[in-house]
Amino acid sequence: MLRTLTVIALSTATAVADQPAPQRRVDGLKDPFGDEASLMARRVPLPPPAPKPAPEIAKLGKQSAGTWTCKGNMARGNGSSAPLAATIAVKLDLDNAWVATTLVEKGGPLKWTEYRTFDPVAKQWTKLQMANTSGYAVSTSLGEQAGTWTWTGTATSPNGTLQLRDHEQAEGKGIKRWGEAQLGGFWQKTYEVSCKR
Repeated sequence: MLRTLTVIALSTATAVADQPAPQRRVDGLKDPFGDEASLMARRVPLPPPAPKPAPEIAKLGKQSAGTWTCKGNMARGNGSSAPLAATIAVKLDLDNAWVATTLVEKGGPLKWTEYRTFDPVAKQWTKLQMANTSGYAVSTSLGEQAGTWTWTGTATSPNGTLQLRDHEQAEGKGIKRWGEAQLGGFWQKTYEVSCKR
């Protein structure tokens, strides 16, 4: 019986050895069912095309593009306020996927950069704002409603995280902007400016 098993094993090994080895290449496998291009197409699906930015972004960017001069006041946190004068520059950025805004305070240290974009599925705007204090804010808005934009979100700084609300409203040929933060359980105004191009 051992001799029979040995003969079967040798016969099988010889039959396998007599068959041609599959062709292999260093840069890919030879496809027995078609050409290499079809093999690669089956194994590596093509990525979906990149989505195009929502047209609402370009529309807002074109409406607000340019340089704005803003004047108003900013709360100091102790119940008093100080005058605030700043220059704001608005432009479309990153292939019209974002509206970019930069603010530089005149004669003061404050600087921030803001990016806003629109999600056409959620029908919602998102705003990211980064300041030279290392603070940042993330907020969302449903867009203009009855002539006013309202943003809600959080502001984070080395002092902690606060709930915030920002507002934008047309004011003649300009725009009025003001913000609030929830401090001690109450909403308190943090700034108010009027901006003109």
